[in-house]
Amino acid sequence: MADKIYVNFSLFQSMPDAWGIDQLFPVMPLEGLNKSPERRAVLLDITCDSDGAIDHYVDGDGIATTMPMPEYDPENPPMLGFFMVGAYQEILGNMHNLFGDTEAVDVFVFPDGSVEVELSDEGDTVADMLQYVQLDPNTLLTQFPRSGEKIPVWTMRCSSSSSRSSRRDCTAILIWKTSSR
Repeated sequence: MADKIYVNFSLFQSMPDAWGIDQLFPVMPLEGLNKSPERRAVLLDITCDSDGAIDHYVDGDGIATTMPMPEYDPENPPMLGFFMVGAYQEILGNMHNLFGDTEAVDVFVFPDGSVEVELSDEGDTVADMLQYVQLDPNTLLTQFPRSGEKIPVWTMRCSSSSSRSSRRDCTAILIWKTSSR
């Protein structure tokens, strides 16, 4: 059985060809490479649907449905590298799921074995994406309820003769409940 690792990205935006035409992109942990890969994992994105999963991985033996991983520490999750993605994938992904442009780095390995990592694209912030859809982040933050404040919650009230699952003879009512955050 494979571990499920949720990754802070959108498959549809960052790697659209992975789900659109089953293109394989090399993915691997960037840490723990001195450890034997004792576990197998499947990577899932954090978007709102259940389709954001990488289904196939390139490994030393060919193509697999899971990815080799070193022992996973939830308190210190490993950095992951997604390789051979670039401008073409970025253009296809556009603003899907409002993730915006993700940060990108260039990795240079020199003949003496030294490595240099350079940030080549800073990517978009949450505020950038909210403004893209005409929302003001500061206004949203002031309207977002704090712990203990009352928040609006929709509830259904139905007549005793109706089945709640059919929602016939039901009325949606907005009530205020105390936030438990």
